[in-house]
Amino acid sequence: MLRVFLALEIPVIVVGTTTIIIQGANAQMEYLSMLLFTIWIFVTMILSVQSSSLVSGERSRQTLDVLLVTPLSGREIILEKVQGLRRLIWVISACFVTAYLFEVWWNGSVGHNSWFGYSRTRYLVGSVLSLLVYLPLVIWLSMWIGLKTKSQTRAILLSLATIAAWCLIPFGVFILFAELTGSEYTPILFLAPFAMIVVNELNDFPKYSNAMGTQAILEWVVVFVNYAWYGGWVLVFRGLSLRYADRYLGRRDEQWETRFPPQSTTSPYSENILAASSSQ
Repeated sequence: MLRVFLALEIPVIVVGTTTIIIQGANAQMEYLSMLLFTIWIFVTMILSVQSSSLVSGERSRQTLDVLLVTPLSGREIILEKVQGLRRLIWVISACFVTAYLFEVWWNGSVGHNSWFGYSRTRYLVGSVLSLLVYLPLVIWLSMWIGLKTKSQTRAILLSLATIAAWCLIPFGVFILFAELTGSEYTPILFLAPFAMIVVNELNDFPKYSNAMGTQAILEWVVVFVNYAWYGGWVLVFRGLSLRYADRYLGRRDEQWETRFPPQSTTSPYSENILAASSSQ
């Protein structure tokens, strides 16, 4: 875990400080932004591979049956598996937050020379929301695919292909629409999860109005609607994974009830009291 942290944190610090040293007060953080995009791709691949392998890997190693004989429901098994990724998520988030705070500090201190010219509050809120929404989205989407797939290799490839298609197909439709009509229909672009990361990082929000007040309001609306939409997908994939966990794991309901019948919480002493009170 320490190696992952250093592999992500050191490039962020080196690129940020080197840019300031070389360019001085006119330093622009576009190189750090490009690095962040690269880290997002790398992190997405790591989380997707790890999540899709949590159950499919057990199947490939033929150790899933050992988990199924434990007195845990399918839902509890899945939650325990995902819980194991918490440390990785914290490490990844720490690296991203370092870069976000660095950009907010630098662009705020030399705002007139900033490449962004943005609202620091909106940028920071949008960046933090991307961690809170997109990281769980990758985990639960890949987990759901891994639950439905028997082969670990197939689960990994299918998860990565699904995420790539989800990001690239709307982007391709967006480019095609712009070429045919000569106008940019921005909502199509936001059907790709990565779009908000790029738009927020580059401050490339569409100029719906020349009035700064209206524009600022619309930027906040775009941010919250986008993350509410993808937050809903997180709940969908999480709900599917947990609701049908026993079925995906290959455990039938009657097997669960036979092995671990529900235990009565009523003691014999209380039953005698109830019987005596009913006879009176």
